[in-house]
Amino acid sequence: MNKGTSFLPCLTLTLIAGSILLVAIIGFLGLVYLQNEVERTFGEAHPSIDYAQKLRLQLILFMNKDVLLKPLNPQGNVQSFVITANEPTQAILSRLSQEGLISNPKAMQALM
Repeated sequence: MNKGTSFLPCLTLTLIAGSILLVAIIGFLGLVYLQNEVERTFGEAHPSIDYAQKLRLQLILFMNKDVLLKPLNPQGNVQSFVITANEPTQAILSRLSQEGLISNPKAMQALM
């Protein structure tokens, strides 16, 4: 067998494996950054939340960070908002949105 012809497939395989490894490392580092940034900004998730749910909520919080941290109306006045006992979370979020106090109920639910 000719050594010159077997070199190209080995090189190609090495480049593909190296590329996959590089993408995996970048993905892992990105995930670590995302988790650290969310925990630094919003605090740690409750210990009872499983890893998949925690990761999903962290992604939602990361993508909506500006919406959750900046006031909807920086010039707005203080407003009262009364929550009744046993009022469902969805009802509270819906009323907050209707009254113009939050812009993204789903992001706020992830924060809660």
